[in-house]
Amino acid sequence: MPDAEQIIKRFSMCIYFRDSHRGTGTILVQGYDPTLKVLIEDLVESDPDASEEDWIRSFLKGLITSIENYYTLLFGNVNTSVTFTHIIFSYFCQKLIFSYLQLICFYAARQISDKLKKSPSIGSQYPLEECFLIACEATVNPAKLFKKFNLNFDCPFHRYARTSLCNIIQNRVVRDLKLKSVKFSDNGLLRQLSKRQLKIALKEYGINSKDIEIHDLAWQLFKDSFEEFYPPISSDGGRANKLSTIPLSDQQLEQIATRYNQQLQRLAIETQPVTGQDIKKLLATCVQAARASQNQRWIPLEDHGEIQDVESNTFANLIKTERRQELIQVKETILQEFKSLDKPAQQCLMLWLGLEVNQSDLMVFLRVEKQYQVSRQLQRYQKNILKAVTQSYAQAYLSRTLTAKEINEICKDKLDDIKEYLTIYSRDFFSQILDRIFLELISSEERSILIQVFNHSDEYTQVQARHEKSSTSNPELRSRFLEIKHKAQQRFRSVLEEQMHIHVVQNSSLEKCLTNFVDKWLQQNHATLYKQKR
Repeated sequence: MPDAEQIIKRFSMCIYFRDSHRGTGTILVQGYDPTLKVLIEDLVESDPDASEEDWIRSFLKGLITSIENYYTLLFGNVNTSVTFTHIIFSYFCQKLIFSYLQLICFYAARQISDKLKKSPSIGSQYPLEECFLIACEATVNPAKLFKKFNLNFDCPFHRYARTSLCNIIQNRVVRDLKLKSVKFSDNGLLRQLSKRQLKIALKEYGINSKDIEIHDLAWQLFKDSFEEFYPPISSDGGRANKLSTIPLSDQQLEQIATRYNQQLQRLAIETQPVTGQDIKKLLATCVQAARASQNQRWIPLEDHGEIQDVESNTFANLIKTERRQELIQVKETILQEFKSLDKPAQQCLMLWLGLEVNQSDLMVFLRVEKQYQVSRQLQRYQKNILKAVTQSYAQAYLSRTLTAKEINEICKDKLDDIKEYLTIYSRDFFSQILDRIFLELISSEERSILIQVFNHSDEYTQVQARHEKSSTSNPELRSRFLEIKHKAQQRFRSVLEEQMHIHVVQNSSLEKCLTNFVDKWLQQNHATLYKQKR
């Protein structure tokens, strides 16, 4: 029999945020509407066998029907008391639905807020409270929000509602960010970026680590030079708006290029000198990456769990269990479809996503002549996986087969989900190989040397410095460290060549990607070095 107390709580609940006593933040408060509580108590008592799902569908159907019949009653030959009763019924249906959706609004808001926190500049603009407010505003008119919900579908209403509210919050954030990005000219956008924001944007845009340093240097010199080109003209540091939107002249670009080349020499960075037009291209890439990052959609694949701050209840446990089951099936379907691809396709996706190999280096695996063909192939592989996952989900949870048009509509803008999960899978695959290498191939004495290096972070920084020419404070330790790392890297290369049936050319970009991956593994897996051989 359904939990009557739980149903009463769900349909009389109200959630809101208030400032903490110390004023350092906000806290979540849960309360109950006494009028709704009395009403739902009477309803539950009248039909004790009705479940939570039955009640929410009943209220939604009643609300939609009452709105459709309102004008018929208003202008028809119906007495006033009947019309008034109908209005009261509609009012309380709407209030009960709104209360029921409060907790779902919080779940959706937290899910999107957690995703936005990965970009601090955006997360600070849209904290949990703001996301919750956006969701609550949408649920004020539930008849409009859920007009497309098919009451005959087996899909649980809470799952449909949460997905809808997540999309509403995401679309609102994306729209606001687009409006914000439009307000900035290219010069304005570059000037308001932080160093960290730019690096994240360039990485998401597909720029490799070495080129990120080059773009970052060009951007920094642009900002410094801009202060000289257009000094403040007012006491408050303001500038003429027109000047800040005018593209840099060829002469100004050449000045930046001169300073850029001087910096290259000072930092001993081995790359070709640039011209003013090269600077223009570097800055243009920075602008494109920044705008792409601002306009990015966030559709999380991972399970963020359920609210722990609100009192635990059977409803929350039900959602948690169902979400885990769904997620397991989705991940299994992704891997099943991935492993059904031909070997070259699997190799390319794993090298690209797991080791960050440039797409131009994958042409030989796919036997194509142009880089854009590689990009199209990789996108096609991911789209096919996404379509298969969508169809599998529909058959399992909606008990129907989707049409090609429906699949395309659902898959729209969701390709990043597949890319994100395959990236995690690929990196784990390569990391596990290194785990075994450092546990089985590297001796206890060698691991002790590595641990000694890591325990002196300044020493490790000197050893890892890409362009460091001076010797470290302990040359012998540095030499042994590099020998051990080279030994592990060679074994890593051999295992990949054997397992993936590829050939890694010495000093190639692929070998450099292997080196970078080993360096990252060493930085992130210190604990593995303390483990003993079995």
